[in-house]
Amino acid sequence: IDSINYILRIFPPENAGSDCPCSNFRDMPAEGSPEHEAIDWAYTHEPRLTAGTSSINFSPDQTVTRAMALTFLWRAAGMPEPRSSSCPFVDVPSDAYFRQAVLWAVENGITCGTSRTTFSPKQTCSRSEIITFIWRAMGSPSPKNNSTYSDVPYGKWYATPAAWAQEHAVEPGQNGLFAPHTPCTRASTILYIYRAFEG
Repeated sequence: IDSINYILRIFPPENAGSDCPCSNFRDMPAEGSPEHEAIDWAYTHEPRLTAGTSSINFSPDQTVTRAMALTFLWRAAGMPEPRSSSCPFVDVPSDAYFRQAVLWAVENGITCGTSRTTFSPKQTCSRSEIITFIWRAMGSPSPKNNSTYSDVPYGKWYATPAAWAQEHAVEPGQNGLFAPHTPCTRASTILYIYRAFEG
């Protein structure tokens, strides 16, 4: 720890001294960017959605697992207590940090297991999965129109969540694309949750 503090004194983060609550992280997205604003919100939210991956790194480009994503979402919802403590998944230990989030998410139809007895907490989430989790957490609202994404075929399981995300600017897309199968990062997941919960 002493050596880390010494390095930080010699090579301070670029945004050190600013009012940014995440100024200790050296790998934050640029100040003023939507991702930076969303991470600041997540870090100061009560309860905090997530901390860094170390004392000096947030790892915004790290891909998000099912366990991470649902924990972020559960905390954004205020950490509601699940109705039952019974868990059917053998890969969700009783002392896992994500156990309560998984129980809450399954009870509320946000997701289910990857089988009757497994949840696959370490499985990487795609953009379509993250947007679907958030859409369901918001009550599965019906969008007014289909999306205009050229890579979201009508009738796909994620078509309605994608249309909702586009309509509410949770994910406006880029060059007419949604990129549904692209692995979702920590920064993007936090940004989507921020936009959904804060408008």
